[in-house]
Amino acid sequence: MKTNLILVILIMATSCAADTFMLHENFGCSWVDAEKTPSNTEDDNMCWAAAASNVLAWTKWGWNDADTNFAYFQDHWTDQGGLMNYAWEWWIDGTNRTQGWEDWSQVDVPGGGFWPNINYSDLYHHHSSYLSAMPKIDEYLRAGYGTALTLKGSHAITVWGFEEDYSGIYLTDSDDYKNHPVPPDMLRYYDINLEDGKWFLQDYFGSDSWYISGVYGLERRVLLEGDANRDGIVDTLDFTIFKSQFGMKGMGLSADFDNDYDVDLRDFVLLRENFEITPSQMAIPELYTIIFLLIIFPFMLYKRPKTCP
Repeated sequence: MKTNLILVILIMATSCAADTFMLHENFGCSWVDAEKTPSNTEDDNMCWAAAASNVLAWTKWGWNDADTNFAYFQDHWTDQGGLMNYAWEWWIDGTNRTQGWEDWSQVDVPGGGFWPNINYSDLYHHHSSYLSAMPKIDEYLRAGYGTALTLKGSHAITVWGFEEDYSGIYLTDSDDYKNHPVPPDMLRYYDINLEDGKWFLQDYFGSDSWYISGVYGLERRVLLEGDANRDGIVDTLDFTIFKSQFGMKGMGLSADFDNDYDVDLRDFVLLRENFEITPSQMAIPELYTIIFLLIIFPFMLYKRPKTCP
């Protein structure tokens, strides 16, 4: 009888437990965690840049390694407060709206603008209502947006998931091991509580006073692999772009289909997988294109590359 009672309790507990939604489990890749370190004196006030770096890594607008993105911000911005949306905009199209703002982080070394032809306003989403912060997190993560949060308007974190009854969230935080010489990457869970129209994290650094003050989302860099000119078809025009960028390294290369910041034969493998030739293109083919596609390609032994961090 005792065993049956325990079984019933377990079944009831399981049936009542909230479901969990995780961004990376539904859209691929993994959570990332850019960290501050005690040895670095240029990151003390750059939680916003760390959160921005996590999102840039996951959405593929930045390097796959979030710490590399974070180091880039540290090398180009002063160690002061800022916000993720301004960081993303500068990273993508080079615009810095906070330049000259008193007490805000400033660009002191030119950089950014890795995707100058991208309309940033089409990618960015922001919500600042305290009461609807959790429904907005739900919306952004289900839409596949990399999402960062501000807490009390003074700290920034990255959110990766939530309990569907809004009882808790999963996040990474640049400050959780900032005094550790080699800070580990850590995905943390916090209960949350709705009180006086605000969503408060419970026992966050020993306090229940930290509430969600803003939700910031960035859409993923999604493209048809091989479609270098973004016209919806992979054809000889894309091969021409690939050929012109072959051997180049850096960010913002339209033929870098595997997002490793190097246009090489692995990118050609991805181009070849989706390659199409229309009749009009067949009428005036470039001889080197046909030779490359039909003769050199069969000798390539590269496997499909891993594109997640």
